[in-house]
Amino acid sequence: MSVLYQVPMLRPKEEKSEALFQEIQALRGHFGGDLLYINPNQRLPVWVRALQRQGLPLRIPRRFFGFQMLRELRRHEANISLHQIYNPDLFPYPHLRRLRKPVIYTLVGGAGEHKPSKSNVSFFKSLAAVTVADPQSLDRLKAWGLHNALLIQPGIDTKRFCHTPAPPPPPFRLLVASAPWTAQQFADKGIDTLLELLRLEPDLHITFLWRGLLANEMQQRVHALGVADRVTIVDKYVDVNRVLAGVHATVNLAVHAQIVKAYPNSLLDSLAAGKPLLLSRAIPMANYVEKKKVGIVAADLSIESVRTAVTLLRQRYDSLQQAALGAGQRDFSLKKLIESYERVYTKILQRRG
Repeated sequence: MSVLYQVPMLRPKEEKSEALFQEIQALRGHFGGDLLYINPNQRLPVWVRALQRQGLPLRIPRRFFGFQMLRELRRHEANISLHQIYNPDLFPYPHLRRLRKPVIYTLVGGAGEHKPSKSNVSFFKSLAAVTVADPQSLDRLKAWGLHNALLIQPGIDTKRFCHTPAPPPPPFRLLVASAPWTAQQFADKGIDTLLELLRLEPDLHITFLWRGLLANEMQQRVHALGVADRVTIVDKYVDVNRVLAGVHATVNLAVHAQIVKAYPNSLLDSLAAGKPLLLSRAIPMANYVEKKKVGIVAADLSIESVRTAVTLLRQRYDSLQQAALGAGQRDFSLKKLIESYERVYTKILQRRG
């Protein structure tokens, strides 16, 4: 069995720090196969990229992704059993219709509340499977008629993490490891809210793991609010376990479920290291966090909601930390992730005969 993995994102500056890359590398290590970045904007001419830097929105739309690589995709089909494409939302990439081997569509974020159009539902029905990480999304997809939707158990390499108690507060130290891809995501991922919270809470410190994008914009925001003495920005590949050793909890905020993973790796890493979580209601993992009592869920990204959530996190920290200490290593192993996909791959190939 061999799988060709496709991602529509631009190739990141530090692949090793990206959650999707870590998952795909783990799957490739077990099942074999290759990884292709199908976003043609990566290869735009120099003069087009120069105009982009001047603010001109010159980008190839998503509906054309993959067509420039059809010959290469077909060449891979001689040596693979399956295609698997990762995407944050239910977008019907037309090039998938041109492939001859079965296609698995992995919905990275949650399913959202809006049912796709009738034609899009038909598109996703035609695929071998649509996989999701959270039960809520699975139920929603099946209600929309996508009976090829399958649940995948999220997982990471938990052996990379161990628990180290953080230094006693103050300051109370938080980690944010989901950086923005676009300027709009400073708001949509709660970065602006967290920086405002620092201005209001002088005994709070936040470490931001960055990904090489929008670093200057981040520095400008930090200095404009006068909180540079309580912000650490790490814009390089680091040992996350070592960073987690110096914080009390990890934060992941999103205005909707399509801009982060349903079960973000930063939160799984944190639990594996025995550190509790703070996340927003829009992230599907919120249901798990409340059920297992391993963190606090903020109602939304308003400063009032996030400030209240941080207060509750601090008040209940000891019990939340004890619950987190066992949950991450127990519930989210890499073995469970691989076994989930093995069941999906085997089911599809048996059906194909």
